[in-house]
Amino acid sequence: MRLLYLAHRVPDRPAKGDKIRAFHELRALASRHEVHLFALSDEPDVDPAPAWQREVASATIVPVSKWGARCRVAGALVAGGPLTSAHFAEPQLRRRLAEARASRRFDAAVVYSGAVDPLLDGMRPRVLDLVDVDSEKFRLYHERRTVRGLRRVACGIEARRLRRLEQHASAQADVTLVCTDREAESLQSIALPRRLEVVRNGVDLAAFPFADGAGRAADELLFVGALDYDANVDAALHLVRDVLPRVRREFPSARVTLVGRAPCAEVVALAAEPGVELHADVGSVVPYLQRATLAVLPFRIARGIQNKALEAIAAGLPVVASAETAKGLDGVAGRHYLVGEGPDAIADAVVGALRSAPRRAELAREGRALVESSYAWPAILERFVALVEEAARRGGAS
Repeated sequence: MRLLYLAHRVPDRPAKGDKIRAFHELRALASRHEVHLFALSDEPDVDPAPAWQREVASATIVPVSKWGARCRVAGALVAGGPLTSAHFAEPQLRRRLAEARASRRFDAAVVYSGAVDPLLDGMRPRVLDLVDVDSEKFRLYHERRTVRGLRRVACGIEARRLRRLEQHASAQADVTLVCTDREAESLQSIALPRRLEVVRNGVDLAAFPFADGAGRAADELLFVGALDYDANVDAALHLVRDVLPRVRREFPSARVTLVGRAPCAEVVALAAEPGVELHADVGSVVPYLQRATLAVLPFRIARGIQNKALEAIAAGLPVVASAETAKGLDGVAGRHYLVGEGPDAIADAVVGALRSAPRRAELAREGRALVESSYAWPAILERFVALVEEAARRGGAS
């Protein structure tokens, strides 16, 4: 089959949440079919020789014009369109997609992210991977005041506009994919998708090898994530300001290690707090996962599956998660990971785990077994490819 794969960002480094899934999907499709990738690049450090380069039939990478994107967003704000889609609506990409569709026949298209679905509106058969329901994320940013001032107002506007986009896109796509049952319920509460399927995120078990408790640091609480992303920034601030002081009443030596790319000014300022270390833009997070005592993920806004939770669990690092984070995970709280609702409960779970090395070892073993059985990429991708192939066959028949 000849497939068109459209992504809102180049899946060049499977280390960032919005690229990991696309990276694996692209390679799985390219191993069986002729795949033509179209993607946007709005980051300065895109890999010039990505791992999938020789696997796809062609790759069209279009840079996003910073000033052009700002003008489009301003225009969308006035005209009533989604601001996210306006950012990615690069005219050059639109032209290249039109040229490709005019010059060859595609058996199906795969669209990764609802934000770029308008670029292929009307193309059938089409598989839309929403991953999660972005309109819900923006709604929560607005209602819970995760961001302030004009940004909060913009999030409220974007939530309503993205909801309309998600309603239209999921009704038009032959198959719409999301990554958890919770996201499926969220989409079904606002839209009538033609067909909705849940395809989990996975974790690369070889890239995150299991490390037992031997040699791990004492009382080190790890937080990993892109440190310029609003939900991550909010969680890091919550961990340092609300959770860590409660833990240090029982374990004065407890400390937080923040690891991630592009830390914003608020996160950089946290490094001056007692018991806090910041490691920005590291080459690999694996050494930190293998060194820490616990991973603490106190997200107050968590959509989809948190890849950072899967990676920590795979590496044998016990996870203490907020109730919001745990909603996106399979497994059993208390067996595969620990869960707390609010800073007191999260701190209590951390303290309990710090007091018991056998308990941490048990969580590590059970957690690794969970990801091996439920989150290994091969089985997940087998189903993903089958859904794309089925959509292509049905579209061709119709």
